[in-house]
Amino acid sequence: MKTRLPIKAELQRKAIHLLMALLLLVLYQSFSRPVIFGFFIALSVLAGLFEWLRIHSNPLALALQKKFSFLMRQEELASTGNRIHFVGATWVLWSLALLIILFPKNIMIACYIMFLIGDAMAAVIGKWTERQLA
Repeated sequence: MKTRLPIKAELQRKAIHLLMALLLLVLYQSFSRPVIFGFFIALSVLAGLFEWLRIHSNPLALALQKKFSFLMRQEELASTGNRIHFVGATWVLWSLALLIILFPKNIMIACYIMFLIGDAMAAVIGKWTERQLA
C-alpha cells in the first residue's frame, strides 16, 4: 500500500517534476533532437543504474535517506531485495525517454507536459480530498 506524504513534501516532489518539464523546453530550444535524445536516454540509463545501486548498496541507500527522506515515500525508502520501488523521478525520466523514442518533438513535448501537470494535479487533489473526507 502506498504511503501518503505531507502536502508540503508532495508539492516539493511535483515541483521537481515541473522543473523537468521546464528543463526539457529550454533544452529543446537550445539543442537538436539527436542531442536531446542522447542526453535523456543516457540520463534514463544512469537513473536505472542509480536505482540498482540504491537498492543493492546499503551505504548509498542510507546516504540518500539522510538527504532526501523528506521527499521519498515509505515504500521507496524500504526498497531492498524482493521489495523494489523505484523513486518517482526515475519513472518520470523513463517516461520521457519513451516519449522521445516514440513521438515527434511537438507531440512528445505536449504529452510530457500533460503527464507532468496531470500527475501533479492528481497528487494535490488527492491530498485535498483526503483532508476533506477525513
